[in-house]
Amino acid sequence: DEPSAELPAGFRKFAISYKAGEEERRHDAFLWYPSATAAERHNYFGQVGFVAVNADVAKGSHPLILFSHGFLGTGDQTIFLMEAFARRGYIVAALNHADSLLQRRTKRIEPPKFADAKNWTDQKFRDRHDDVVALLDYLLELNGKPGTYLHEHLDKEKIGACGHSLGGYTVL
Repeated sequence: DEPSAELPAGFRKFAISYKAGEEERRHDAFLWYPSATAAERHNYFGQVGFVAVNADVAKGSHPLILFSHGFLGTGDQTIFLMEAFARRGYIVAALNHADSLLQRRTKRIEPPKFADAKNWTDQKFRDRHDDVVALLDYLLELNGKPGTYLHEHLDKEKIGACGHSLGGYTVL
C-alpha cells in the first residue's frame, strides 16, 4: 500500500539511552517522516537536504523503516534516501552506532575483517542489533504514549529495515 501523493519531509534529531547487559548506551538518533509543513533547505553536517525541522508528523499512521549505517558511517549520511522515503509517506529512523565516526566512544572498536569469514559469529557487532531493537522499542513506546510527536503515527503492522554495507548485515 504505497502512498500516492508526495508530502514534505519532516526531520527530528534526538537521543536514546538504554541498558544492554551491564552497559549503559546513549546514541544520537534521527527521524524523517511525512509532514504537512513546507520543507526548507537544511544542512546535515555538510550535506544539504530539504526538510521541515521538528514539524508535526502528517495525519494518519505510516509504515516504519529502520536504517542502519555502514562501518564508520552515520545515521544521517544517506539523506537522499531517508528524505525520499519520508516524502512517500514512510517514517524512517536511524541512529549512530558505536562505530560511527561521530559517536562518542567509551571503548575501542576493533575494525571488522570482512574477508575473514571464520572471524564472524552471532556476537560480532551484536551491539548494532541491540541498537536497532532499542530504537524500535523507543519508537513504539512513543507511538503508544499520548502527547508525544509520534502518538498513533506508526503503523505497527508495517515495519521494515534497510541498511548500507555493515548496516545491511545488521538488518539481516
